[in-house]
Amino acid sequence: MQIVDHTYTARCLVEGTALRGSCGMAFDADGNVLVGHVFSARVSRIDLTTGAVSAYVDHTQGLIGADDITSDGRGTCWTSCTSALAGESVFRIDAGGRARALYAGLAGANGILFDRRTGRLFVGQFGAGNGLYEIDPDGLRPPRLITKAFASTNAMDVDREGQLLVTVDGGRIARVDPDTGAFSVLDVRFPHNSALKVGRDGELYVTGYVNGFGMLWRVAPDGTSMQTLSEGVLPPLDNLLYAPDGRLFVSSLRDATVIEVRVDGEIREVRRFSASGPPTIGAMTAHGDVVLVNDGLSVRRLDRAARTLEMTAGSFYARRGFPVPGCLHFAPDGVLYMTPGAQSSMAGITDARVYAVDTADYGFRVVNAGMYQGVHGPSALWAEGPDLYVAEFVTGRVLALDRGGDDTRRRVVLEGVHGPLGMAVCDGVLYVAESLGQRISALELATGRRRVLVSAGLGRPGAMTCAADGALIVLDADGGRVLRIAPRTGAVATLATGLAVHPMVVSHWPLVAVMNGLACDAGGAILVGCNVDGAVWCLERARA
Repeated sequence: MQIVDHTYTARCLVEGTALRGSCGMAFDADGNVLVGHVFSARVSRIDLTTGAVSAYVDHTQGLIGADDITSDGRGTCWTSCTSALAGESVFRIDAGGRARALYAGLAGANGILFDRRTGRLFVGQFGAGNGLYEIDPDGLRPPRLITKAFASTNAMDVDREGQLLVTVDGGRIARVDPDTGAFSVLDVRFPHNSALKVGRDGELYVTGYVNGFGMLWRVAPDGTSMQTLSEGVLPPLDNLLYAPDGRLFVSSLRDATVIEVRVDGEIREVRRFSASGPPTIGAMTAHGDVVLVNDGLSVRRLDRAARTLEMTAGSFYARRGFPVPGCLHFAPDGVLYMTPGAQSSMAGITDARVYAVDTADYGFRVVNAGMYQGVHGPSALWAEGPDLYVAEFVTGRVLALDRGGDDTRRRVVLEGVHGPLGMAVCDGVLYVAESLGQRISALELATGRRRVLVSAGLGRPGAMTCAADGALIVLDADGGRVLRIAPRTGAVATLATGLAVHPMVVSHWPLVAVMNGLACDAGGAILVGCNVDGAVWCLERARA
């Protein structure tokens, strides 16, 4: 990050992490661990000798998402993109990190497995669709449906008889014949299971979480016995990987790390390959001294003294049923408004809700679960007076909703905006950052007069807020620039460049977009969240 306007100074409030959003894992041909990052469209590589983490492939090479990952052990791997929005759902990554889309249309693709003994490749759907498929490793044949018997499928492995073992329906394990689709369900239940692997001993090792803590279970292959190996020690766990020498690695999406553990009567942590941190950083909002951040799964609170983003009760890890957050916005009176993220409800993309949340004592109690419904792809919020403005990325509209809940006052105030990812109201004018239109539009709310405030020189304008003096602050993901824009003249001043942000907006499938974090606190400082590395920066006026 570089300061351009030297009337400002910069300091890092929260350091970035190397394994943010870590999820699926697999070994490459050299014995390194490949890690999929579900939020940052990235695959990293861990050198187990040195512990060093390096980038292997990222969104600049066409990757949209990287949830689970599997490998043939000879240099080729495949990764799934869980997002229901993504056209491409399975990617093939060749030796050297060259990625290409292999299959489209398998919405919610999650668990993926290459059976090295047979050369067959399998993928399951989670959240959107409920199919378990065999797909061609080269993408030459259409997917073959194995079964649609389950509400959802997650991770999978293959047992010694060539049968698929699949975590299904949030707490069960099914054994599925990949040829016929015939299945049986093991007589074991879990509070929540994320992944499983077959160990060298033939036993099943299963990860999950309960009450915000990671769980690791060992299950007999026939499901007749189940042993808890870890409870209340590790963070919530997402995936696991067994090395040929018996070493066990687990990933934590919530804590953005990969951990090597040892199981010898009890669970012991051997080493972590990166410091803990948020999975990613999305929308940010501030009220007084309180700064809240959407980390892709939960709402966190910025603790400046500890230089961390602390978990709150606004998380489905802490409370089952709490929606995964999307947009966040504090109204001037302190009411927090929130939309569900894409991972929260796949149907919510076209029929989402806007929630009002009581944040007293950080309890995060949803106070209007059914008040604001029927919003299509909400991507930005702003409260002003009696109105709550909601941008719809899908339709290119901006709605005005009544904060008091009178739905008869719902109205469309703006149409034809291209990829709105940021909004602000200053002095009676609504400003919208159009990430796909590469411009800032302005609407005079009293008269309905519309104009383009800025178009030249913008790349991917996204998050937007209003400074105390009325200036617009905009985060442009093209170049990682923080811009200060005069609302009357449209004059643009660059404050900083090189921030680790990316838009992940795909031109041929423009619904795939990422909200970046930007807020101004009570003291006038500009806070920027970086979705590439998970860092939070603070820009302040330099003291004379």
